[in-house]
Amino acid sequence: MKNYGLIGYPLAHSFSPAYFKEKFQREGLADYRYEAFPLSAIELLLELLEQHPDLWGFNVTIPYKEQIIPYLDEIDEAAAEIGAVNCVKIVRGKDIGRTRCVPTSGCEKKYFLKGYNTDAPAFAHCLQEGWGLLNKKVSRTGKAVKALVFGTGGAAKAVAYALRQLHIDFYFVSRHNRDEQTITYHDLEHALLNKNLQGDNLQNNNFKNDNALNDSIINRKNLLKDCKLWINTTPVGMYPHVEESLPLDFSVIGSEHYLFDLIYNPEETVFLRQGRSHGAHTQNGLAMLHEQAELSWNLFQ
Repeated sequence: MKNYGLIGYPLAHSFSPAYFKEKFQREGLADYRYEAFPLSAIELLLELLEQHPDLWGFNVTIPYKEQIIPYLDEIDEAAAEIGAVNCVKIVRGKDIGRTRCVPTSGCEKKYFLKGYNTDAPAFAHCLQEGWGLLNKKVSRTGKAVKALVFGTGGAAKAVAYALRQLHIDFYFVSRHNRDEQTITYHDLEHALLNKNLQGDNLQNNNFKNDNALNDSIINRKNLLKDCKLWINTTPVGMYPHVEESLPLDFSVIGSEHYLFDLIYNPEETVFLRQGRSHGAHTQNGLAMLHEQAELSWNLFQ
């Protein structure tokens, strides 16, 4: 029997176990299992690995995509650059050079953990498929399309990596953090934005002025309107808190906007519903989930 799984907390929202169960049945993999392992703290990972010697790989979701990294023996180059991991392959055997174990249980079980990030390529694939035609239409104006990435966690880092690979400039938007790479919802609300953020001066989300976000005031509606691609990487609006949404002015968007929500449960979040009601094109995270799951499965083998 070979077991795989998902760690995170909570996990009631996740479709991953059902996806892999269906996959294993469809492909005749009777000796394979995939289950959810809700861990209330990342420190419980070591105990989990000791208790499940038949576990050969696992996916990682909120809130552990960054916290998992210190527990890895090796990290893929792209995942290291991203700074987040959502897929871990477990290699077991007597010849594993580095061992982790629960101190009270001895070191009978040996394993080697290698981390990957399949979120970034999955997001890039789905964005290009869903947004490609619209992007060509919007780009006819001659202006580079820019994006707003809501959130700064592990999923946001994967999205940022993909956007850089696609040569799409962007801002991070955060509730609390503000630095040379990030603006806040407060900034959007009160329009306290540096003049360097206007027009074509945005360069790969790197604000050049040391006094960024403090020098001048521009109309927040222009910023929200000009950034045609909005990406929600936060859990806001995810089951069971389905009526929650980001504090944004959706009235400024239109048919040239594309809203991508990494959430897939519910199928349509308030974020997507608000965008659709104002004429925007929308996409949820289900196709991305499937894509990253298949990429993870290939790495597990």
